[in-house]
Amino acid sequence: QAATNTHPYFLNSYFKLAEIYYVKKDFTNSLFYINKAIDIDANESFLPLCNLAYQMNKNKDHAFALAIMNRFSVSKIDAELLKLNKNDKVKMLDIEDGNLKITQY
Repeated sequence: QAATNTHPYFLNSYFKLAEIYYVKKDFTNSLFYINKAIDIDANESFLPLCNLAYQMNKNKDHAFALAIMNRFSVSKIDAELLKLNKNDKVKMLDIEDGNLKITQY
């Protein structure tokens, strides 16, 4: 936690703290650090937090995974991040019937 005070724009600290609190089932603090990371830079936070949401969904914490994805829906995500090279393989994340759906292209 001290790292977030010393280096407030180093996003990895927020990702790790969110994950640690999630593992401890402290959803309030986990969500606090998720929101801080997205507030600082939604574009840089997108993939790491989508991975965390994926893990949450695998652990049957669907509502929490959905909360993360919903948070991104009201954030400014750079449209350039969504453009893909035709040779790129990507896993697309989506919510379907309350479950995180992953499609590989």
